[in-house]
Amino acid sequence: MRRLLVPAVVLLCTAVGCDSMTSKDPATPGEAPATGAAPQAGAPGPAGGSAPGAAAQAAPTADDLKQKAEDSAAQLEIAKIKLDRANMDADQQRIDGAAAVEKAKFELTVATKARDHYVNVEMPQKSARAQLDLQQAKDSLTEQEEELQQLELMYSKDELADKTKEIVLARSKRRFERLRQNLALQQKDLDDLVNVQQPDAIRKLEAAVTDKTGDLRKAEFGLRSGQIDKDMAVKAQQNEVNKLVRETDKAKQKAAAPPTGAQ
Repeated sequence: MRRLLVPAVVLLCTAVGCDSMTSKDPATPGEAPATGAAPQAGAPGPAGGSAPGAAAQAAPTADDLKQKAEDSAAQLEIAKIKLDRANMDADQQRIDGAAAVEKAKFELTVATKARDHYVNVEMPQKSARAQLDLQQAKDSLTEQEEELQQLELMYSKDELADKTKEIVLARSKRRFERLRQNLALQQKDLDDLVNVQQPDAIRKLEAAVTDKTGDLRKAEFGLRSGQIDKDMAVKAQQNEVNKLVRETDKAKQKAAAPPTGAQ
């Protein structure tokens, strides 16, 4: 019996020893055990170190506050200069825009007067003169024709030499032919004046009036739109000045009464 109990006890002890070793050494075979636990979050670092963010949270010194106040004041002065410039630009825009409008109005007035003068004065006068020239040409031709007929009638009863009659009649016929040609040219000139020249002139004058009317609208639009842009620039710069005034006042107050601990 004793011989049987001894091997059983050895086997039991061996099993117990293996379990205890397994529970105490969880490391994987072949790997060295950890030398130490990782430091916990928030634990202090090595000797001589500081906590993260400590420098960022340090309070500004009195010199820093003073420098910030001076920088803010300098930015405010620059912003005021820019505001003055914006106001100057707005004033110049008003002057230039108004001048452009006045110029466009003057040019439109000139173009309108030129059209009206041509339609009401020049065109009727030219037409009347052309009609008068045509009528004079007709009268001259009629008179020359009558004179030629009288010469032919007179020479038919006269006993003058045939050579003299031929010369006088030929001269009268040449004048008559020239007057007839002149009358044809006068008629063509009148037709060209009434049907081509005057309508073209009126169209050009009307186009000039239309162009000047468009120029006036553009000038008026440019005056309004340009003024809006310049006024918006002035307001934006004024807001920037107001913002910097507030920031400068705060910076000066902080510099005058620095927080406790600021040196």
